[in-house]
Formats: sequence, structure tokens, C-alpha cells
Amino acid sequence: ALPVRSLTSHLRYFSFSLLFTPCSHLSSLLSSLLFFFFLMIRRPPRSTLFPYTTLFRSDIYYIILDRYGSAHTLEDQYGYDNREFLDYLTRTGFFVASESNANYPKTTPSLASSLNMSYLDDIAAAQGRDSDDATPLFEMLQDHALWRFLKSQGYRYIHFGSWWSPTRKNRYADTNVNSSAISEVLMVLYETTLLYPVTSKLGILPEQLDNRRAQRGRVLYKFEQLAEAPEFDGPVFTFVHMLLPHDPYVFDRDGSFLTARKASERSEADNFIAQLEFTNRKIRELVDSILARYDLKPIIILQGDEGPFPERYVIEGGRWWKHATRRELAQKFGILNAYYLPAGGSELLYPSITPVNSFRAVLNFYFGAGFPMLDDRSYAISDDAHLYDFFDITDSLGRDDAIGPGQHSPN
Repeated sequence: ALPVRSLTSHLRYFSFSLLFTPCSHLSSLLSSLLFFFFLMIRRPPRSTLFPYTTLFRSDIYYIILDRYGSAHTLEDQYGYDNREFLDYLTRTGFFVASESNANYPKTTPSLASSLNMSYLDDIAAAQGRDSDDATPLFEMLQDHALWRFLKSQGYRYIHFGSWWSPTRKNRYADTNVNSSAISEVLMVLYETTLLYPVTSKLGILPEQLDNRRAQRGRVLYKFEQLAEAPEFDGPVFTFVHMLLPHDPYVFDRDGSFLTARKASERSEADNFIAQLEFTNRKIRELVDSILARYDLKPIIILQGDEGPFPERYVIEGGRWWKHATRRELAQKFGILNAYYLPAGGSELLYPSITPVNSFRAVLNFYFGAGFPMLDDRSYAISDDAHLYDFFDITDSLGRDDAIGPGQHSPN
């Protein structure tokens, strides 16, 4: 309902208009006034009407930090307390989903799920449990439901890719941002030639052909470009795939280049934590920079697509998730999941929200999209040779025994 002062003002204006309005227009004026009151009566509640909806769209940043685990994972697996960084996020206005888990344990199905706001049951049924063909999932990373929805709302799409081919660039993006380093495929081919070990040993390998230096350059370039304002007029959706704190470990704690020799002299855990601390510092700088340049605050999601691999899997090189313990599953599936949602957007969030629901909540609040929220479930795969052999481990994350064979999701 209108405030009394506002209602009185409108009635006074209406009465004054009657004195000077010809009778022939009286009917039109009465109709307009009745329509105005009807709109105010039917006005939806505040929680379902974002105040900028009809006027402006906030820019959206979706930043994937590859293998960034939850606070529990970092404490349990590495003995690392990440509280300082998480407290910074909370003070800045982020909602940190402290109980969040990944929906899938690998980047490919994880991002295919989150970008399409759906589980992968249908595609798994179509491909079959014995398939290792990731092509359909790669296509879902390109032509995804999120960019289609935002395009319909007038958004431009900026894609910050990684060295990993499926996210290196997006053919539907208005702008692709990446360094000029060669692709993963060409780098692998070069490393198989006789020239590679010779140039590496002599220290004359060009940076573009040195995988470690190239990765460092890509990361720094992306942070530099993200700190600049988008070039487009109107709202912008920015997707970022950062291979941090994912290996190769090329950053020391202070951001200096970590040589292969120095990395080999330290444990995998020490290298991971050093790169994690560098990641935390750069993300803080980036968030502060982004928020400082906006009057209409943007939407920012910082999210791990998966957690780090448990130590046993790093040593053995296996991915036999059906024989993983509850602790190993918790380490792998626990992720960072933090949301900066202005004007009350975090009212639809909760501590255990998973990536499949991230943009369902965001699009529902800011655009009235009406997507039903899904059950938050986590699915493992039997091994890398059976990419679609999903089985539900959600309820087993709280148990300390292995997942037995045959406990599958109903695809």
C-alpha cells in the first residue's frame, strides 16, 4: 500500500486536475487513476521484486577456482586454517556456503552441470555407463543454459579461458580473453619432440613453450584484465576459469615464480598451500578492485568446481571412487562456494547449496525466473574410463566407510 503522505499528495493532484479538466477527458483521467491504484495493490512483495529489474542489470562475475577446497578439506587434508580469507569474504559482504559440496568430482561434469543448472542424468542415460566420450559435456560447456538466459536479458558475455582446451575459449562469447600462449594440444606435441628437453636444459625455452612460465603468465594476465572495467555498454556476464590453486605449482606464497627444481624439493602439500595463499591474496585484490569501481554493485560468485585430490589418489594415480572412504570423499567434494549478491540476494542461499543451484537462486531473485530449486546431491564416477557411471554419494559423506559397488544414481 502507498504511504499516507504519498496517497494524500496524489489525491490533492487529482482534485486540482478536476477543476481544469474538460468533461470529455474526465472519464480517461478516472480510468488512469483506478489503474494506478490497481498496480499498487497488486505490487509483489519485496523478496520477489529486485528493485533494479526494470531499470538496470548488475554485471555478473562467475569465477571458478579449480580445486579450491572447503575449509574442512583444507584443514583435514593439509592442516591449513583458511579462516582469515573466509573472514575477509564475510566482512566484504559475501555469503560463504560453509557446507557446500561439488555435484561431481571432475571439472568437465561439474561445470557442465553448474553452467546448465541441471544434473547430468539425461546425458548419462544417452551415452551409457561404459562411455568415456566427453564430447557431449564439452559442448555443454560451450552452448550452456546460463549464457542463453542472460543473453535474452540483454547481457554481453566475456569469457576468460584457461590452458585447458574445453574452456580455453567459447565460440558464443562476445569477447574471449586469454594470453597468446599455445594450446594444450600443441604444448603436449612439442614436449614429445627432441627439441624440448634440449631447450629446457639449456634454459633457452621461450616462455610461450615453457609450460610453467606460460601458466604463470596466463594467470597474471587474467588478473590484470579482470581488474579493468568491461568495455561494453549495458550489463556484462563474465565467466572466469582460473587453474588455481590447481597445479602446476608456479607461484610461491609471495607470488614469485616457483621453479620446477624448488617445487621438487618441497612436498605436494607445501606447494599447494603456497599457491593457495597466492590465490587468496590475488582474489582479495580483485574483489576490492571490482567493488570499488561500481555504483550499482555487481553479482560475484567464487566457486571451486571440485576439491583437491586426496593424498592416496595423488600417490596411486587412481580414481576408484567406489572404494573411497568417507574422509576421502569429503576432501574431494568439499568446495569453496561464496556469493556476493547485492540488495538482499543472499536471502535465497543456505549453507549447503551446491553449484547446480547457484544460478537457479540468482536468476530467481534478480530476474523472477521461477526455476525450481533442486535437491543438493553429489555424484561420483567409478573411474575415468566410465565418465557417465555416476553413483550418488550424498548420504555417504557422513559415514566413515567405503562406498560399495552398485550404489548408483537413478539415471
